[in-house]
Amino acid sequence: MSHQVGLTVSGRVVPERLADLERIVASMAADPAGNAVIPFAGLPHTHFARVVLLPAGAGGNDAPTLLMTLDCDAPATDRLRALVTVAAAGMD
Repeated sequence: MSHQVGLTVSGRVVPERLADLERIVASMAADPAGNAVIPFAGLPHTHFARVVLLPAGAGGNDAPTLLMTLDCDAPATDRLRALVTVAAAGMD
């Protein structure tokens, strides 16, 4: 069994863009494996992934926050490279 690591990416959401981001996240939920934003099926060695929008005030943040977590096989640098290769445009 390989060693697994957790990766977390988060970013503050500009409040004026929240509605747009909510639509994007909903479209991702309709097809988690093959959506055009972050096609999780294209991330080798990823066992679990979640994208969530946290409201302002959650976790002490004063603005909404976009959070993505991944549980994947080590090494983390290889998983980050795969994420950039597969989903750089969607993450931007």
